[in-house]
Amino acid sequence: MRRGKVWAGLGAAALRMLAFAALVFALSGFGIPTRTASRQVETVALIDQSRSIAPDQLNWMRTKVSELARAGSPGDRLAVLAFGREVHLLSPMGEDVYKRQPHSMRRRRRSMR
Repeated sequence: MRRGKVWAGLGAAALRMLAFAALVFALSGFGIPTRTASRQVETVALIDQSRSIAPDQLNWMRTKVSELARAGSPGDRLAVLAFGREVHLLSPMGEDVYKRQPHSMRRRRRSMR
């Protein structure tokens, strides 16, 4: 009968220690890293091509859109709209035109004048 009490006491002490360790880990923010499916990001970039925009500002906007396109993950999608007097779709959602060559903005700017 004595052995049963000893084992029961040791088991209870072990469970208490395990619960205490789990509580310490939980409060410290410890977590097991898991891999989750990445989410696709869809971005719409707007470029001001009105006549009040200086050429250096247009170049800056084009550079930023190109940087944004290159910074995206392979599953991310980017659409580019230009606006001035009218709105033009320069790159539909999902096409990677700006990852390769962002020169279509120049043509649009000339056609607006």
